[in-house]
Amino acid sequence: MLTFIASFLRRKVVLFLVIAAIVVFLRSGGRKHTNKCVDQFIAMADDARSSGSIVGEFESVRLPANIGGAVEHVTHSAIMLAYLQARQLQRLATEAMLLWTERVLTEENVGGAARSIPTEELVDRADAAAASLDDSYRASVTVGGYLTSIVSMGGHTGWPESAAQPGTAVVDLMVSLREAQQKDPTQIPGLAARSFAVVKAVNDALKLSDLPQTSQRVIDGRPDRLPMSLMSTRLEAISERPRASMWAEIIQGWVIGQHVHWSAVRGGDGNQRLRIALEEAGWMRLRKRATGNFVPTADRLYTMLALGASCGLIQRTDDGRFGA
Repeated sequence: MLTFIASFLRRKVVLFLVIAAIVVFLRSGGRKHTNKCVDQFIAMADDARSSGSIVGEFESVRLPANIGGAVEHVTHSAIMLAYLQARQLQRLATEAMLLWTERVLTEENVGGAARSIPTEELVDRADAAAASLDDSYRASVTVGGYLTSIVSMGGHTGWPESAAQPGTAVVDLMVSLREAQQKDPTQIPGLAARSFAVVKAVNDALKLSDLPQTSQRVIDGRPDRLPMSLMSTRLEAISERPRASMWAEIIQGWVIGQHVHWSAVRGGDGNQRLRIALEEAGWMRLRKRATGNFVPTADRLYTMLALGASCGLIQRTDDGRFGA
């Protein structure tokens, strides 16, 4: 009896941790939406699969056939989870572009002195790097033309479902961004351009969803954190401009602008966080060492799966896959 009670309490405690792992972004939906999120991921684990494939299911907002209860509440949770994955990609692409910018700024003049690089050169180099990696980008003339080409890749699948398909899959793009930082940073602009286009396509598709106002406020977030809706609006504003115009917006506003803002906000402890500064001749890197590789924010969905396996809600195989 004591063993049964201990096991029961352990399951209840860990289930609470599972819910806590996702309540950060579902808190506006109340308990019923959090519980439906847990129901959704358990139903998806009926067939053993990797955590990446389950994340892909979340991104596509595809509900499992065996889900029970009020479908509208599960749908609400699914939409919020899809937003979370797109937000992860947006943030990683922005941070990877910071690493790319720093690497470019490591170049030196003859004699070893650091070289200032104007924004125009950074824009041209990002444009050339993206064109060398992404055929759709190279074939596009305007910013809007490129964004439309990525949307059209959805074909018959549509969005946000296409965010789980080859070529536009959020999970695949995050893996590629991590590998590019480690092995070949010259690939980062091409991957980042596609990532931003995918995030915009997901946001444009999901913004038509009928979400409660409280949930919408969570998604919109703070302007200084560049919400996906604000990012999409800025891209729309330059849609008729040449494709390279996108990089002036990304590098100056999203990458360097946010870096300078958060360096100042968090600089009250005396630590020097600023890595890039504007000199008369252009941008310069302030530190000898470039920023380390960026990784996605600790994945709440993977945490939920791992905790669920720990308390026996689902099972975890030796190769790291999950199943009911």
